[in-house]
Amino acid sequence: MVWIPTKYKPSQMAEFISLIQNHNFKISKAASKWRNSNNIKLTENHSQFIDNYVENHPTCIVKDVTDCLCAAFDDLTINESSVYRHITDKLQFTLTRTQSRIAERNSEDTMEKRRQFVEYLMENSVDFKRKCVFVDESEFKKNMVRPVGWSKKGTPVEVEVQPEGTNLSNLGCMSTYGLIAVSQQVPKSKGYKKQKIAGTKRALPHGTKSSHFLLFVEEMTSTLNKLGL
Repeated sequence: MVWIPTKYKPSQMAEFISLIQNHNFKISKAASKWRNSNNIKLTENHSQFIDNYVENHPTCIVKDVTDCLCAAFDDLTINESSVYRHITDKLQFTLTRTQSRIAERNSEDTMEKRRQFVEYLMENSVDFKRKCVFVDESEFKKNMVRPVGWSKKGTPVEVEVQPEGTNLSNLGCMSTYGLIAVSQQVPKSKGYKKQKIAGTKRALPHGTKSSHFLLFVEEMTSTLNKLGL
C-alpha cells in the first residue's frame, strides 16, 4: 500500500487548523467538517446574497463574504475557497484596479444643481453647442509611470523614476467642436510656500496661480472670437 500525499493550498490548511484550534474539533471531525464544507452547493438565494454583497462592497475580501453569508444563513457551512470559486466562476466577478470617485460627485445636491443648470439653459434658449465651453485643470507628476507592468512570475516590477519634483499643470478648454485651447504651466522654484524637510526649510514652487488662469482665459477668448463662437 503506497501513501500518496495530497497537496493543499495554504488557505485550506489554515481553515483545517482553525477548525481544530478555534472549535476544539478532533482531527477526524475537523476533516469531516472540512470535506463537507467543500462539497456544499450554493442555492440561488445564496448566490443572490453574494452577488449583492460584492456589488455593494467592491473592496471586500473573500473572508468577509464568507462570514456574512454564513451569518445570514444559519444552516450553511462553507469555506472561503468555495465562495471564491463561486464569485469568479458563477458570478463572473474579477479583481481589477479600483478607481476613486468623490462621494459628492453624484450626491442629491449635485444632481439638483445639474438639473437647475439644464433648466436655465432651456429657459434662456442658450445654444449649448455654440455658447458652452468646458475648462478644467489637470496635474501630472513628472515621475508618473504606467500603473501596471510585465515581469516574470515571482519577481516584482521595478521601474526607475526621477526623484519627485515639481508637477506639470495643464489648463484645457474644449467644446463640442473639439479642443479650443491648452496651456501647460511648469511651476518655478521661487514661490513663498515652504516645506520643512529634515529640520530645514526650502521653497516649493507654486502650481497654477490666478494670473496664469487669467492669461489662459484671454487666450481662450481670443480663439473663440476667431472661430466665431
